[in-house]
Amino acid sequence: MAFSYGFFNSKGLDRTYSAENFCDYLGSIICNGIQDNYGDCFSIISADGMNILLGTGKAWINGHYFISDAHHSISLSEYMDESLPRYAAVSIVCDTSEDVRDVHIEITAGTPAENPTTVEFQPDDYKKRLILYNIRLNPGAANLSEYDWFDHRNDENICGYCKCILGKCKVSELMGEFQKYTQKTLELQQQVTELMKIESEVQELQEKINYLYNIVKVICGDIIDAGRCGDDVYYAVFSDGLLKLTGSGETYQYTSPMSGDNPSPFARNENITELEIQDRITSIGDNLFYNTGVESVEIPPYITSVGNGAFSVCVKLKTLKIGSRNIGDMAFYGCTGLNSVIISASAETLGISVFGECESLKNIIYEGTISQWNRIQKNEEWSDGLTHENRIEKIQCTDGYLAYDFEDKVWYEMCISDYQTANSDTIKNYTGSAVNVEIPSKIEGLPVKKIGSGAFSETEVESVKIPEGVEEIE
Repeated sequence: MAFSYGFFNSKGLDRTYSAENFCDYLGSIICNGIQDNYGDCFSIISADGMNILLGTGKAWINGHYFISDAHHSISLSEYMDESLPRYAAVSIVCDTSEDVRDVHIEITAGTPAENPTTVEFQPDDYKKRLILYNIRLNPGAANLSEYDWFDHRNDENICGYCKCILGKCKVSELMGEFQKYTQKTLELQQQVTELMKIESEVQELQEKINYLYNIVKVICGDIIDAGRCGDDVYYAVFSDGLLKLTGSGETYQYTSPMSGDNPSPFARNENITELEIQDRITSIGDNLFYNTGVESVEIPPYITSVGNGAFSVCVKLKTLKIGSRNIGDMAFYGCTGLNSVIISASAETLGISVFGECESLKNIIYEGTISQWNRIQKNEEWSDGLTHENRIEKIQCTDGYLAYDFEDKVWYEMCISDYQTANSDTIKNYTGSAVNVEIPSKIEGLPVKKIGSGAFSETEVESVKIPEGVEEIE
């Protein structure tokens, strides 16, 4: 057999793996790249005419492996242009699309030109590739030499060599330690076979995996804690305060330590000061980071939801940027040091008391317009605490702002584009849809001195704040 690959979900048992495969997986995680202790590392062994002989090797792409255990001949003559030189890229491609689900060698021809450039690829949701070589194909050439190709195997931007646990060292530096436990992992083979039939034994296998993971934790000395916080989400806590989550999908839901018996493994751990979350993780579960010591958090858009109480009582948290669509109840409740918040225009829902009792938070920056902010589904008490008192004074949008009146307990909108003027200093018409509005003191740099007759007629406005500079109302 020349090639093998894994791991993929089974459909009618069309994909099956042994404990030996799984042990090999644990010995090779986690970073993408070529495994440096296997075979020829996909080196070009020789070139004969317009053919290259690719050496053996093993590679990892997003947790899927690819093995070439025999030399592989590749003919490049069919990719030559008749009149102009071009490059051809030799890549290892992991294709996760539903009708493919494999890893393979792929040759991609570039654009012919007098001065051709190497082949570049656009991002693809289903294809991830390691570019091994870019080979120049000159028109009419009969032979290739080592001067005709760029070797990208050491370039970590497009290929590189994979490293072991969380990118700390190369695989070869850790394999010696893992060999001590080979006999123990072989004992898992029978259990893996049984797990394909008996779901109840999944927990027993997980205990074995945790045992091996703890061995890795000891070898990598700066990891002080590790485990699982989702069906396919794993964590490692480092001695410098970094908490790193890897894997894919959703994290588990946890209860608050104040009210439940299933607290997060990170709850009340103020030694955790920094978060790093892999881009295949899609949601943060309830109370996951309750009362940790994180100081700055940026939640990227690929995390679509933040659960209830996810960051509540993180009193050291100061700056926050949220790219998620859905933000749960009390997600940042009691973050008393929080003073800077940026919310993406992609936000769709805000729960109850999201920023309740955040006593240092006065202003929020929203990366959309006032009308977009108003379309967000918000609970009436989205910013209130236990006392039902809002502390936020202003929400800055791209086209104006909303200001909170603590006496009237309402939000007033100030959007300059909603006003039409006459003679530069007179408002003649309001075109917005707000119920409570605040008239700007200046429009296009000129002070507003007069409000024309009927400026707010036939609108839904119920209350208006008038700036001090207004001298006349018709």
